[in-house]
Amino acid sequence: MDLKRIKPAVIFILSLLIILFIWQALSFIVKSELILPDFFTVVKSFAGLFEDKTFYLAVGASFCRVLAAFFLSAAVGLALGVLCGLSREIQQLLNFPISFIRSTPVVSLILIAVFWFRTTTIPVFAAFLMATPVIISSVSQGIMNTSPKLLDMAQVYGFSKKQKLLYIYFDSLRPFFTGSLISSFGMCWKVVAAGEVLVFPRQGLGTLLQSARIHLETQRVMALTACIVVLSFIFERVLAFLLTHIHFSSAKIRGRTGNLIQHGEAGEPECPAITVKNLFMERGGKVLYRDFETKFESSSVTALIASSGTGKTSLLDYISSILKTDDKINGTVEFDRQPEIAYIFQDGRLLENLTVLQNVMIPLVNKFDEATAKKRAGTFINKCGLSEKAQSPVKNLSGGQKQRACLARSFAYGCNILLMDEPFNSLDLPSKINLIQLLKSLLKDDPKTVIFVSHNIREISLLCDKVKVLSGSPLTQKVNSNTADFDGVDALERAVLQNL
Repeated sequence: MDLKRIKPAVIFILSLLIILFIWQALSFIVKSELILPDFFTVVKSFAGLFEDKTFYLAVGASFCRVLAAFFLSAAVGLALGVLCGLSREIQQLLNFPISFIRSTPVVSLILIAVFWFRTTTIPVFAAFLMATPVIISSVSQGIMNTSPKLLDMAQVYGFSKKQKLLYIYFDSLRPFFTGSLISSFGMCWKVVAAGEVLVFPRQGLGTLLQSARIHLETQRVMALTACIVVLSFIFERVLAFLLTHIHFSSAKIRGRTGNLIQHGEAGEPECPAITVKNLFMERGGKVLYRDFETKFESSSVTALIASSGTGKTSLLDYISSILKTDDKINGTVEFDRQPEIAYIFQDGRLLENLTVLQNVMIPLVNKFDEATAKKRAGTFINKCGLSEKAQSPVKNLSGGQKQRACLARSFAYGCNILLMDEPFNSLDLPSKINLIQLLKSLLKDDPKTVIFVSHNIREISLLCDKVKVLSGSPLTQKVNSNTADFDGVDALERAVLQNL
């Protein structure tokens, strides 16, 4: 017997019994059915509701109003929430009206609406006004919590605005949106009922409540109130169940219409050399580079070594155009032919809720037609040993499998420049060696200009044909050699340590 599971149920039942005891005791003391009828009288009245045809008509009318208010709130709240999250100006514009509405009593909104709408519409309008600000605030918060790292990845891999919105922003706001929908649904029940009590439409649970109050039927008022609470709870739970069981991993990946290769055919053997000139970079108040220059040879695999936190990743980000030139970052990056850049980040930056196939396909559908994109994605997923995991959500993969998915995405993308920022740092030794062998095999079939950031000399000796060591503050280039020039791993390690 699992006591941990039973304990909450026991406590819940005990609390109900305590409330029942207090209720019955107060009812016995008061001795007035008008002020406080006993529990069993209310239960009898509650059961009697289901024998009354007008009750079912009232439930149906109220439910329709709740649904109308809920769907209007969801649609308007989602749209305005996204706009507020993406635009600070729009958020500031809507801040005051949203705060004003949230601060206004429900009764005031209902009474004002009496002058504007028909009786049956007023509860819907009031519920809409109360629920929409909640959804707007939650959605905008979700948008603002979107990972900037994923947006950088999307920029590198050429995501369209629609793809960013659908696969990155929406995934970020989804838990916020889901939570606000559930709370708003319960709120709509309460506000609709309150509106019906005040405006007294022909049918509705609030109308029955008001009628029972007029006729001094306290037990019926309490029974109807309990009914509204129960209906609100049930529908909230149903909605929560549906929202938590909606999966987007099967969503069809679509890109721009008429997709064609934009930067030359994928897999062309000639790769550009990369020349960095006159680079100045200041980040966090620290100058990382000043008048820095270096060149990465065409089709070479070059290791880039420097102390942690000194600017290696920043250099890769600058080459990939993630970092924009401004007063604190400026210089030039030259390519001797049209570049097509892919980036394998240290933290992967895959879309965790999508499958491996979808992660690889999203960048491709902006360059190829859909059929070609799917075939190409499948080819590289197979080459990377993930054919059995193609339909698995990325969040279910191991660390090594995620890095294989990153390799598949980069090579399928058709890049001629591959930036790698400590991609094997979190893996165990066997996984590292397997992935390095896989990478060497892929590069043999599809050469690229590779910049490989790592501190691991063994990784560098196994993979790279050139090595650059940067040190100092600002960074300067101290070593620029072929790895073959060193007599083994130990000699390479000594040279690195002497120049860091």
